[in-house]
Amino acid sequence: PEPTPEERLRQAADRWRSVAYGLNKQCAALSFVYTQDDDLPSPVLAPRRVKICSFNAYKLRLSDPKRKPDGTEGEATDGGVLLQHWQALAQIMGGFDVILMQEIPGEKKTREERINLFLEMLSRGTEQGLRWSYVHSLPSGVGGLSSTSNKEVHAAFVKQPLTIEQVDSWTEADTVVLDYSPLQLLISDPRGGPPGGTQEYLVTSVHLPPSDRAKKRDDSLKAMLRDYPNRARAAFKVAVTDKGAKDARSNREHVIHCIVGDFNVFPGREDKTTKEEVYGLTKAGFVATVPEEAATSSGLQNYDNILLDARTHERYLPSSSVMRLVKQQNSAAKQIGLSDHNPVVLTIEYPETTSTRPAAPFPKRER
Repeated sequence: PEPTPEERLRQAADRWRSVAYGLNKQCAALSFVYTQDDDLPSPVLAPRRVKICSFNAYKLRLSDPKRKPDGTEGEATDGGVLLQHWQALAQIMGGFDVILMQEIPGEKKTREERINLFLEMLSRGTEQGLRWSYVHSLPSGVGGLSSTSNKEVHAAFVKQPLTIEQVDSWTEADTVVLDYSPLQLLISDPRGGPPGGTQEYLVTSVHLPPSDRAKKRDDSLKAMLRDYPNRARAAFKVAVTDKGAKDARSNREHVIHCIVGDFNVFPGREDKTTKEEVYGLTKAGFVATVPEEAATSSGLQNYDNILLDARTHERYLPSSSVMRLVKQQNSAAKQIGLSDHNPVVLTIEYPETTSTRPAAPFPKRER
């Protein structure tokens, strides 16, 4: 026979009491475990590391309800969803140390409005008490600084305790004029290097021409890699190799070199016939940390990368990753998103050395 309403109520109450009793037991057990865990020492030391992110931000379109995604006035077509995704991404980026962005509007008013809003969102995801420094390259476009339209800048955000020591825009490499003049900055990290010392980084943000201008792209990349040691030495007084430092009679500790950005091609590509590198990446002393098979764009191409100098790659503990955007731009499908590129991230961990001398990432060179 069917149970009466009273019987159903009693049975339901019995089931809820059983569930509540089980939950109480679980909570009691968890409380005991957490209490004990708080009393235990940490078994491992927190590693010293730096996280570097590169992102082609696709004009940094921070849509809001009063502005369309392309920046023009009017009702937003996405109802503010784009802004929410930017807020969520900024929360994640708050845990990084250095952020490089390409394809930021060159026009001052638009650039500063969007950068300031992004900085505000970034600060909300950052550990309390830590601030960000911000710099950008000279506005330029196709043809470099002489471009008269569609100018863009590279933007760099550096979090305390790291500091920006020097900034410059790279306009020409080995007589080749560089489109969207790369941003170069020398960064100092007081947590790295020898005891009581610092670790320096020379970071370069690039945005090379697309595939429909492949010759210009290839010429630019070859020239940049070929001329990079000369540029680093002339503009920043640093060397890429130990031999270069010795030849220059430099008294600086090892400087970590990173070339990041939207290359619009895999920088380590090989010629299918000769199996030799097309751009001379290895010869220039660099390693592509994002492998060729890893897609970084909505078109599933390997366009974005972080190049790391070979001796750092050998002596430190680097690891790369690609952050896949949930809301990605796909113009062909008329889908509005943050960008048609994914952010790429490089984490560099400072290890202890095998030297019996005081711990230092690199042994001191003879002067």
